[in-house]
Amino acid sequence: MSDLNRSAPPDRHGLDDAAIDTVDKSHTDLPVPQGEPADDNTTLPSSTRRSYLSAALRTIAASNRSADPVRYRRRWLEDLEARADAAEHHARSEQRSLHAAVEAMQRRDTAEREARRSQLAQRRLLANEEAEQQRLRRNAQQRAAYARRRSQGRTRTDGRTGLNAIAIVVDPAAYAAVKAEAHRRRTSIPAVIGEILSAAPPTGAAPSDSGPRWQRTGQGRRANQHTRIHIDDNAWRQLHLDAIAAGHTAGRWIGLHIEQRAAGRAADNR
Repeated sequence: MSDLNRSAPPDRHGLDDAAIDTVDKSHTDLPVPQGEPADDNTTLPSSTRRSYLSAALRTIAASNRSADPVRYRRRWLEDLEARADAAEHHARSEQRSLHAAVEAMQRRDTAEREARRSQLAQRRLLANEEAEQQRLRRNAQQRAAYARRRSQGRTRTDGRTGLNAIAIVVDPAAYAAVKAEAHRRRTSIPAVIGEILSAAPPTGAAPSDSGPRWQRTGQGRRANQHTRIHIDDNAWRQLHLDAIAAGHTAGRWIGLHIEQRAAGRAADNR
């Protein structure tokens, strides 16, 4: 068994803190924790420095009683250096392992976020594709249902006939009179307009000019009112033919009917 493994003999020098503070420490520079100045162990906390110096002095005292004090101290210092190197190596290894673990966790979190984003994007694409397929199926079903209704002589799901939507060109006051009449009679505006169109065509309904209709003038649409008209399909087609023959658009032809009706009612009320 080496001298370093033997227990140090009892301290017969009676060393106390004062003796430790006054001893020459030029040969007791012990390894210090990482981050502390390696050439000045006086920067250690006082209690730690006293503990280190006490252990060093006891070892030096034991070496003085050995057969070869120089060899004893050299082996003691070599053992301390080896332990310090091992501790530092262990600390560096721990730090490298910590850095590697943190980096691996960061890569894992990044990969998981990317995977979640990819999954969400895939789900959105699938949802959009499914919505588009549903839309196409609905459109196909509606077209098939419309074809069936048309083959049966009806084109509306509720069996109604005669309601046709159109944008008309009409004097606002005349259209307001139609709305007032519908309200007074407790009926609908499309029904009132249908009655107006079933009457005689407007008198003096010549076109305002002999130029082309608005679709070919580039002036844009002049319609100022959207409405529905309760009229059967045959009368609806005849209305368009009458408007073409009179040189008007269907919207303006309907507006002329309404304006004539309003003018007649106003004359009757005078």
